[in-house]
Amino acid sequence: MELLDERPVWSMSGAEMLTALDQLQADLTRRQVRRLELLAALDANGHAQDLGAGNTIHLLSMRHNLDPADVRRDLRLATALPKYPTVTAALTDDAQPGHPRSDDDTQDPAHADRQATPLNTAQAQAIVAALEKVPASAQVPVEDLRVAEDQMVKAAEFLAPGELRKLGVEVRNRLDTDGPEPTGDEDTSSQEALWLKQADHGVRFGGYLAAQNAELLQTLIFAGAKPHKTYDGHRDPRPRGKRQADALTAILATAAGTGTAVPGHGDIKPHITVTIDLEDLKSRTGTGRLIHGDTLSAAAVRRLACDAGIIPWSSARTPNHSMSAPNTASSPAPSATP
Repeated sequence: MELLDERPVWSMSGAEMLTALDQLQADLTRRQVRRLELLAALDANGHAQDLGAGNTIHLLSMRHNLDPADVRRDLRLATALPKYPTVTAALTDDAQPGHPRSDDDTQDPAHADRQATPLNTAQAQAIVAALEKVPASAQVPVEDLRVAEDQMVKAAEFLAPGELRKLGVEVRNRLDTDGPEPTGDEDTSSQEALWLKQADHGVRFGGYLAAQNAELLQTLIFAGAKPHKTYDGHRDPRPRGKRQADALTAILATAAGTGTAVPGHGDIKPHITVTIDLEDLKSRTGTGRLIHGDTLSAAAVRRLACDAGIIPWSSARTPNHSMSAPNTASSPAPSATP
């Protein structure tokens, strides 16, 4: 391996590169396990306090320029590992490079060259985090926890960390059949939130809806995001994210058209207001200004103007409106391009 590492990459075949990567991954895992051992021991002996750093997380995040959240996550894994002997053994188990994991792998072309490697730390993190979330109130026997640990380690032979986290949810549901303590609807709804953030040529948003509100949103979005064939019979070229965005836009346009979408707004339909120079609008050049600070191209404003009410507005505020005066086009969100 040392000789192979010294060779220039350009001189290696694809098989040699893959073998080298397998061995480097195993070596990386061994080094990460050693780091976890040192991390737990350093935290236990209180050396960070002796140095006046407060705690181990603060010390290492400052010393190694790491995010405190990452150090905290690693420390949590390091301190929990001794409770999980099967995970610890799998992490420190030296692999035998060159040997497939199982007979089944030799039958599968996708895994024919896969080398036996120890459990990696990301997989260990997923397993330990899942089992740590089993509440003590569930009174799960230690024997059952050991069986769950063993099975998850075996599953890690074929599953990535993300898949192990999903498996961990299923394992917790089986171990804790009563589930978490129920919370009232009022407590859940109080966590609802929505945020909007200005972005280039648009807005980013996110948040959380609870219970029936979440179900309503998903029902409307999923119904409006179904793929539709193009006019010439081809499959819908839009990715799922684009289809869902289009569905949300259609829902907003429909709600805006009712005139009752905004409480306390009377029966006046919400409008989009765009200000653009008339000459720019006629020549399809320049941009229009929106109320919330963004801009639209002249071509986009022309499409809106098909359904818009045009209000001439002179910057000099005189009755004689020149053709070059700005104009404000107020339009409800159109449902179709004219």
